[in-house]
Amino acid sequence: MWEAHGKRLALCIATVSAATDAPAQTFQDDDWNTALFANCALPKHVSSETGAQSQSVLWAQSGDDRKLMFQVLPGDVGGCSSDSTPRDGAPFWERAELRQTGTLAQDRKHEIQFEASFIRGFIGKRETFFQIHGWSKACPSQPLMMMQFDWRQLTIRTLAANPDTRTGVSYRLQHALEDRPGIEDLNQSSNRFRVLLDPTGPVTRVSVWMNGRVLLRKHPVDHSPCAELHTKFGIYRPGQQNPGASELLLDDVLVVSHRPRGPES
Repeated sequence: MWEAHGKRLALCIATVSAATDAPAQTFQDDDWNTALFANCALPKHVSSETGAQSQSVLWAQSGDDRKLMFQVLPGDVGGCSSDSTPRDGAPFWERAELRQTGTLAQDRKHEIQFEASFIRGFIGKRETFFQIHGWSKACPSQPLMMMQFDWRQLTIRTLAANPDTRTGVSYRLQHALEDRPGIEDLNQSSNRFRVLLDPTGPVTRVSVWMNGRVLLRKHPVDHSPCAELHTKFGIYRPGQQNPGASELLLDDVLVVSHRPRGPES
């Protein structure tokens, strides 16, 4: 049985403030060492009763701490250029997602930690809450890893290279997780994630823990040589395939990088 890490959350929704303090929409709490920013426009919600707008990314108060809340409703088309284009079996893609500032250098090892609470939803198809991506304007890379819920079950998809007679190599995301916890075991409480990414060797490898339990250990991950590695947090899912709203709370985002010091570093 999988168990959530933290206690049930009591959010003070009345004191939620829109996370739009700066024009660039860059977000960082005092106990984070990494800032996140909206590299694509975030959807806004309009009340059918009052016409008032609300944000899809909000700061929410939880006791003495504040957490970043993401909310996606059906029809919340993301602001990235590809989100309004039919692809991968969906007519459009819904997105309220932030990217880390900076990149993860390929000559260093990286430890990424964060706390995630799945407040509502995550019962539909391919609802992603964390990515290690490689895309840039100079490199149309696919995600190296996506952590998501697919029909209520947590899954991790990693990028694998396959021979291609036309291009020499093609890349495809494949399921990497055999034991898949259900959302009913994880929702409403905080869950601690730890990700180790090592792109310094001949093969890039990733390890993942959730609430202290190993999900992946030194799993091989392929990527394009030009990939600019970075993390993304939020909600990203196919449109017209998830009938309800999904809400995520994010906190304690930490990224620590170091050069390899030896075989076990």
